[in-house]
Amino acid sequence: MDKIVHNIGLPGHPIRDDFFSAKNSEGMTRGCLDPWQKIFIKADGEVALCCYTPPVGSIKEDGIDNIVNNEKAMAYRQGLISGELIGNCRNCPEKPLVPINDLREAVIKYQKEGKIVFH
Repeated sequence: MDKIVHNIGLPGHPIRDDFFSAKNSEGMTRGCLDPWQKIFIKADGEVALCCYTPPVGSIKEDGIDNIVNNEKAMAYRQGLISGELIGNCRNCPEKPLVPINDLREAVIKYQKEGKIVFH
């Protein structure tokens, strides 16, 4: 997991030039476990996988299990795991670029520890 948390701008740990840039990102993805671990339910019932992605469903229309496993939600997870980032993940201001294998290893590790909620 140490590999996912890159320099983040704290004293002695300046932000790297490639922290937010998706330029020259072959073999890279975002160091983000949010779509496997969290959901954001907005006051209007819309459900998003993070605060930067558009809603993937609504609790007014469907259950949480169906929403987090629908095509939209799965596309975000697949995009992260494959490095083929979609939507707002491409220019995410929160998560650094990391090697794809680092994220895959983190997902597997957290799944084994029972910390992965959504598949």
